[in-house]
Amino acid sequence: MRSAALFLAGLIAAPVIMMAQAGPPAVTPVGCSKDANDWFNVAYRAARDSAAQPGGKPADVQGLLATRTARTKACAAQFSVDRTSGPQLLPLASLYSEVGEDSLARAAVNKRLGEPGLSDVDRADALVTMIGALTKPDTLVIARAEPYMQQLDALPDATVMQKLDAHNRLNGEYRYLDVNDRIRQHSLAIIALGRKLKAASSAGDRTPGTVNPYVLLSAYVNLAEVYADFGRVDSTFMILEQAPSDHPEIAAKDADTFLKSERDRYELVGKPAITLEANH
Repeated sequence: MRSAALFLAGLIAAPVIMMAQAGPPAVTPVGCSKDANDWFNVAYRAARDSAAQPGGKPADVQGLLATRTARTKACAAQFSVDRTSGPQLLPLASLYSEVGEDSLARAAVNKRLGEPGLSDVDRADALVTMIGALTKPDTLVIARAEPYMQQLDALPDATVMQKLDAHNRLNGEYRYLDVNDRIRQHSLAIIALGRKLKAASSAGDRTPGTVNPYVLLSAYVNLAEVYADFGRVDSTFMILEQAPSDHPEIAAKDADTFLKSERDRYELVGKPAITLEANH
């Protein structure tokens, strides 16, 4: 019966995977990523369902991820920087970055930046794409994004959303790398930009023109942590208290949920540790 169950599971899973492989090839860079992700989602569900059968083997997630990357690379090979122009260069750059072709990603963005007649928004979109391509968990690579961030910061306020996006990407990566001076730099930039914008009342609010409140609140939390690392706990509390003051439009319960655990953690600084007792 076990062999029969596995055989039936294979019969069920195989057509599902084949269905994900079928269909016309993607004709845009965005389509490459979508097709590969759609394939992965279907293949993963099939593998997971097969693994749930009696005697089933665990899903080979790493193998599926490797196949997704290979499919994306194969799809990307049909495009080239030389044959692409205009706004399509940016999704092409993102596709190249996704599959690790960073030099091609930079070439695509640089070609876009060199095209005549770009508006400030066009240039901002290109700079955000370049910064995204350089935002890697590597301090040497990510440092090369900073000159592009400076160019973006120099653009008019009409590009404030692009500036916020780029600073947020860099801040998150520097937070992962634990580079305090850069965390401080980008957190302060986000806080300053945030004062020109309106946050959504909650993370689920999709009101046009508003910013996810957690993007803004995270900047205060990250900045507070930098000061805490240097023992300046008073400054840490001031920063955390400033967040709801700067953005009263954020629902109090959402702000408190996000900030309370941080305040509670820093309240422990300087207090004696809890005595642990054990009965022998």
